Amino acid sequence: MENVLGALGRRFKHSKGPFQNSIILVIIYGFEEFTRTQLLKCPCTNYFMYSLVMMVGPALFLLGLGFMMSGGFWQSILKTSRLQHVKERCNYRMKSLTRLFQPFLAPAAYIIIALLKGDFFVCSSSGSLSDSCYSNVEKMDILQKPTEQKLLNVHMQSQILGFGILIAATLFSLGLVCIRRCCFEDDALPNSDDFDELEKEILGNLFREKLHVAVEEDLKKRINDAFQVRTHRDVRDTFHKAKEALTAVNQLDNRNGRYNRLDLDDDETELQLMDSTHL
Repeated sequence: MENVLGALGRRFKHSKGPFQNSIILVIIYGFEEFTRTQLLKCPCTNYFMYSLVMMVGPALFLLGLGFMMSGGFWQSILKTSRLQHVKERCNYRMKSLTRLFQPFLAPAAYIIIALLKGDFFVCSSSGSLSDSCYSNVEKMDILQKPTEQKLLNVHMQSQILGFGILIAATLFSLGLVCIRRCCFEDDALPNSDDFDELEKEILGNLFREKLHVAVEEDLKKRINDAFQVRTHRDVRDTFHKAKEALTAVNQLDNRNGRYNRLDLDDDETELQLMDSTHL
């Protein structure tokens, strides 16, 4: 059972990128469906600007959200800025092209899905199809309601444009993958980034262990100082005195702050921690 779970974990680790992209596409499809059915209300006038805003606005929102949530993009930018030589920067940028273009997946998918549905394009070309918009033709730029054949032609143009953008995006992504697979070989051994992440993880775990031991020893010392039972008759009095003493010490620590010393090394170098209540 453990071998099966380990194999599934390794499989998920290697297929994390495609799995994540599939989830993003499903979410974007639902977001476009909600925008088209619930928010899109094509007006009788200024319909071109309205449909353009309803298409470009959510796409820009998804682009900003993609930049904020794309950890691989910022990791590539920071790693490239730390490289000294121009050749190393160029090689690393070419190697991480797929991560650099990751934030553009969501807005491109939204625009493609919107064009394939055709409602935004029809609104930008013909305006609202409601009968109330054609009751007073003097205020309308168009003199007659679009025919069904014209609407079908507009739908066809929108879908052709959507498929064109989809094919272009697919070929562009294929080029990025070919450059990544053909020109660069995956490292079998951990690289420097893996080493840095492992070092940070181990450092955090060791620090928490030392902190746990220091806090535990400090609490044991307080309790031992508070509970000084000599006879069985004064156990209750000792309990109340110990409770009052511990409460007073905690209140004093909350007011003034204190330092806990962690003996991490054998020499005189010590790490001092200050209580956050002092800030």
